[in-house]
This record gives sequence, structure tokens and C-alpha cells, in this order.
Amino acid sequence: MISGEDSVFLVAGSPAEAIRGFLSDLASRWPEVRVWVDGSDDDSFRPWGSAPVVIPRDSSTILIARDEKMVAEWDDRGYTLDSSGEGPLQVIYELANWNSLNVKVLQDPMEQPGFRFEPYEATLTGSGFYMVSLVTPPLESEFSTEMIKKLRDFLAAGSPPVSI
Repeated sequence: MISGEDSVFLVAGSPAEAIRGFLSDLASRWPEVRVWVDGSDDDSFRPWGSAPVVIPRDSSTILIARDEKMVAEWDDRGYTLDSSGEGPLQVIYELANWNSLNVKVLQDPMEQPGFRFEPYEATLTGSGFYMVSLVTPPLESEFSTEMIKKLRDFLAAGSPPVSI
């Protein structure tokens, strides 16, 4: 499979419900959306809306395609945009195996108007963090930008993610 581009989020708590919401929202754009969930009983892509698709709480890899045609072309085309400007997606998430992580803060978390902000090193500490990775076609595409924002918004509704 040809590689795509990763956008990584750190989320406090399981992202399963947010991912379920993201997929349901995507189904309104892609009525024939197909998903494959790692570890499911059925090893094929299944329609999202017609049968219950279980999104595991702890970790999973989920492949997402607009329709059967995109599924069939995935191995040859990988994470490229098709003639409609869209492409397949993959969501990977798992519980982080650390309780402390060094990060660089690139945006003022306090948003203090009138003060100059300079990026700084920080340590993110705690437990129950999940790493969520969204694999898309090229990041500069309108489609990828929209999908990244949409997943980020669903993740943020449950807890504020940190984008790396």
C-alpha cells in the first residue's frame, strides 16, 4: 500500500466515540462509505450505516473508503486523490505507553492578546492519553485539510487534543 500523510493527535481518554461520530458524519458526505476495522469478525470492508460496525475502545486500525471502487483501487493508487479530489483514509489509535512526554508548545495556550509568544519546551504528564493518527492523501489538498479539521473537532468535543 502506498504511504499517505500522518496527522497525529494526543487525546485524553478513549477516542472511540469521537471516531464513531467522525465516521457517521463522513457517511453524510459519502453515502456508500466502507470501513474495515482491525480485529473484527468479518475481514472485509463493510458499509458504515447498514450494519453495526464496532469501534473498539482501546485500540484499532480503521480503513475508510468512499465506495467499493475506492476500496478496489486502494492497493494500486494508495493515498492519492481521485478525479473527484478525494481519497481513502486510515485512523489508527492506541493507548499511549508513557505518563510523561516532552513537547514543544508552538501556539500560546493562554491566548493573551498584546503579549508576544515564543515557542517553548514543556512536559505533558498524566495517564489515559491516546495517540490518534489520521492518514490522508497529501496534506495540502482541500480534502485532507477538511478531514483533519473534522476529526480534530470530533476529538476536541470530548477532550482537547494536542496536534503534533
